[in-house]
Amino acid sequence: MDKKELSTFPVYGARLIYGINWFAIAPGFILIESQLRLSELQIGFVATSFFVGLMPFQFIGGILASRISPKYIAISGLFIIGMFSILTGISETFFELFASRMSVGIGSALFSSPALAFLSENSDGNTISRRTGMYNALFGIGSGIGITGWIYLDSVTGWRNSMFISGILALAVIPFMSMISEKLHKEYNYGGFSINYKNIICNKYRWMLGFSAGIGALSETVIGQMFVYYSEKTHIMSPLDSGITVSMYFIMGLFGGYIYGKYFGLSKHKTYIYVFTAIITSLLFISIPFAGNVYILTAIVWIIGALTVAVLTMLYYMVMSIDHDNRNRSFSLGFNNFMQKIIAVVSPALFVYIALNINYSYSWYILGISGLILVFLYPGIYESHNRNDMTVTGF
Repeated sequence: MDKKELSTFPVYGARLIYGINWFAIAPGFILIESQLRLSELQIGFVATSFFVGLMPFQFIGGILASRISPKYIAISGLFIIGMFSILTGISETFFELFASRMSVGIGSALFSSPALAFLSENSDGNTISRRTGMYNALFGIGSGIGITGWIYLDSVTGWRNSMFISGILALAVIPFMSMISEKLHKEYNYGGFSINYKNIICNKYRWMLGFSAGIGALSETVIGQMFVYYSEKTHIMSPLDSGITVSMYFIMGLFGGYIYGKYFGLSKHKTYIYVFTAIITSLLFISIPFAGNVYILTAIVWIIGALTVAVLTMLYYMVMSIDHDNRNRSFSLGFNNFMQKIIAVVSPALFVYIALNINYSYSWYILGISGLILVFLYPGIYESHNRNDMTVTGF
C-alpha cells in the first residue's frame, strides 16, 4: 500500500469517532426528559438543535475549506465537537442543552464535507466511489457501536458520562489527523477566489440532485435520533433491543457503502440504480408501522440502514463527479449537505409533533411519503440537456 493510501487512515478513524459522537445523546433522551423535566416536544427540539447548527455551517465550512485547507477545517470541527459534547454533559436546562447540541452540529458540519473533500484529492472516479463508500460506511459503524455502548453506559452511569466520553474521543483523534502531511496531496491556491459560488448555488440541477436523496436524510435522522425514544413511548421494544436494532441499522450501512461504493462508479445505469434504491428505501420507511412483529420490524430497519448509506454514497459520488477541480469539492459537498440538512433540521420535531397530534404511525407515513416524492426530483430522470449543466456521466 502506497503512502497516499496510508494517509487516508486517520481520516477514516476520525470519521468512525465522528459517527460515535453523532448519536451519543439519542439513547439518553428518555433519561434527559425525566431528569431535566422536559416535555416531549422539547426533546424533539433538542434533537433538531443539532441540525440547526449543522445546516448553515455546511456552507461556511465548504467556503473555509476551499480557501484555507480541508484538513485544518476538519480538525477545527473535531475540536468543536469534542468541547461541546463535554459541555452537553454538564447542561442543566433546555436552553443550555439546545445551545451545546447546536454547537456540536456546527463542529460536525466543519468536519464532514472538508474531510471527504480531502479524501477525494488526486483521485479518479473509481477511487472516489470506493473512498466515499468506505467513508459513509465508517460513519454507520461508529454510530452503531456508539448507540449500543451509550445505551449500556447510560443505564449504568447516566447520560452525562456518555457525553463526556464521546467528547474526549473526538479530542483524542485530533493528533492523528494533524499528522497527515499535505505534501502527499495536490497543492491548491487556497487563498484564491476562483471558485464561482454563485454558479454552484444557482444551478437548479444541483438542488434537484440534493433533494432527491431526501429519504437518506430522513432515514438517518429519524431512525438514528428518534427510534429508541419511539420504541420506548410505544412499548414495541425494550430500550436494549431498540438500541441494538438502531446500532445494527448503522452497522448494516457497511454493506451498502462497500457494495455501492465499489460498483456504482463503474455502472452505465446510474439513474436506474439510484432511483430504484431510493424508492425501495422510502417504501420500507413507510412500512415500519406495518411490521407485524419485532423480528420483521428489526429486519426492515436493518435493510433500510444498508440502503440509506447506499443512497448517500451515490449522492456524494455524483456531487464530486460534477466538479473536476478539487478546489470546488469542499463547497459543493457542503452545499449538498446543506440541502440534506434542510430536511433533517425539521424532521425530529416534526416526527414528535405528528405523533402528539395524530399518532406515531402517521409520523412514519408522512415523512416516508415525503421522501418518496422527493426521489422524483432526481435530474437524471429528465431530458439529457441537464448533462451539459451537471457533467456527470451515466445519468
